Amino acid sequence: MDERELKPANENPWYVLMTLHGEQDGDEIDEELHEKNRRAWNAWAGQALSEDGQAKAAHSSRVDLSELQSWRKMQVEINQRYSQEMRRRNDDHFSVPELPSPTEIISFMGIHTLNSIVFTGCVFPSFAYFRKATFNADVDFNNATFNSDAYFRNAIFSEDASFHNATFSADADFSDAIFNADVNVSNATFNAVAFFHNVTFSADAYFQNTTYNSVAFFHNATFSEDAVFRNANFSVDAYFSNSNFNTVAVFSLATFNGFAKFVKTQFGRQDSETIFKVDFADSQFEKPTSFRDAVFLHTYPDLTGTLFHDKTSFTPGVDFWPKETSQSAKEAREACGIIRHLLGKQGLPEDEHFFFRREMEFAGKTGSVLQNLPYKFFWLVSDYGHSIARPLCCLLGVGLVTAMMLLAGFATQDISLDNDWRFVEPFSLTFANMFKIFGFQRSVFGFEYLQGLPMWMQFIAGVQTIAGFVFLFFLGLGLRQRFRLR
Repeated sequence: MDERELKPANENPWYVLMTLHGEQDGDEIDEELHEKNRRAWNAWAGQALSEDGQAKAAHSSRVDLSELQSWRKMQVEINQRYSQEMRRRNDDHFSVPELPSPTEIISFMGIHTLNSIVFTGCVFPSFAYFRKATFNADVDFNNATFNSDAYFRNAIFSEDASFHNATFSADADFSDAIFNADVNVSNATFNAVAFFHNVTFSADAYFQNTTYNSVAFFHNATFSEDAVFRNANFSVDAYFSNSNFNTVAVFSLATFNGFAKFVKTQFGRQDSETIFKVDFADSQFEKPTSFRDAVFLHTYPDLTGTLFHDKTSFTPGVDFWPKETSQSAKEAREACGIIRHLLGKQGLPEDEHFFFRREMEFAGKTGSVLQNLPYKFFWLVSDYGHSIARPLCCLLGVGLVTAMMLLAGFATQDISLDNDWRFVEPFSLTFANMFKIFGFQRSVFGFEYLQGLPMWMQFIAGVQTIAGFVFLFFLGLGLRQRFRLR
């Protein structure tokens, strides 16, 4: 159980300053009220910024520059209203703290809010500290600008949280935070390190069009619903190792300019029958990327148009890829083909052949019944050129059956070269027929002997020869794959 000391929001001087003209207490956001609150907050915040800093903050927060330059004009009003609101919202015994300085830590630590909070367009001039804060209603940081570190470690967001188009100029730390409803971080910019490790996303998480200009940490994060990183730009390293994507993960058009790590990442909930799709369509990986030990439970990733670095790694093996999938055979085949080609260029023939076998399996499901028969036969007799045992068993099985048929014929007809070898001769003839490629047939039995056989025996001899060529070919494929130079 999370043992946190919850503090009423109205005892917090920064919260009162943020809601100086009143709290949002309805189902709909009062935009006029928010504008008054934002202007008062930004006037207070602007005094800690240089002229250049004010201009940059106004641009990123999409507010008029005058808001950040109006402290002298609004100073008296803000001080008076602040004292009045602190007294009004608390009991008579409450000691009113002085108006905080914008150069100090902006501390919302441990606050407990009941109403929606709107920080849209607000500027945080110094360290914004939201550790262990509990937001029980919607919270909106759209277009907010954090000029210093933003610290949301262990915060709980019970309702929707939005950081759309927010700008984080320094480190942004959301480690161990819990989002129990939708979170929207789309179009946000992280200019320093972004920490999202051990974060729990219980609903949809939207990170599309986000820009990460430094390292992004998402390891051990849990995405219970949709996780959308479409068109995200990771300028440096991105870590998603040991994370869980339980439903949908979308990385289409995402750009990874640094090291992207997905080691031991799990795509799909193991105890669920929910169909999970991993979408990397049109993504671009410009540096080595590791998907080693990543587990794809339900579907193969959509890799349509994806560009991988030559050193991208995938782990082959039945434990890491779907045993059955409901996605289209064409899409699964394309994914396996892309991975196979990638591993082939790395000189990993065994890993390459694992995805080749999967590629052939799905190729055998894309056409008509007649078109699929060759693939089925390829699998049956050789496991798509990987097995030694299958073609060898087929070779021995066909040889034994046809040899017994010839033996019956030899027992009833006087056609043996030597009656003393009547029961051995059918097996010798079978061996010579099936290994005709080595010349045993003509050198031992001769043309006239073969022409003297009954028509049905000649037909069986022909079947043996064809079977010998076919199964020896597949046996050769298996041997070549097994002893291929690595």
